[in-house]
Amino acid sequence: MHAGAVPGEEGAEPKERREDEREHLRAELVEVTLRQSTLLAGVGDPLRQVIFPTGAVISLVTATADGNSVEAVLVGNDGVAG
Repeated sequence: MHAGAVPGEEGAEPKERREDEREHLRAELVEVTLRQSTLLAGVGDPLRQVIFPTGAVISLVTATADGNSVEAVLVGNDGVAG
C-alpha cells in the first residue's frame, strides 16, 4: 500500500497525487443549472460531457420491452453521469 493510501484500497495512489488530480479536474469544471426533466443524452448519443450533480439527483431512464420507461439508476452528489 502506498503512503497516504486508504487502507483496503488495492493499488491506491498516494493522497497527495489524488488531491493534485482533483485540483486539475476542478479547474476544468463548469457549473450549470439544469431544469427538471432536462434530457442530458439520448440513446446512442456520443459522450460530450460528464455531470457531477451537486444539488440534485440524475435519473437514468430506460425503455422496457413493452414501450414503458423505468428509472434504472439514480446518481447523486457522490457519483458521476455521462
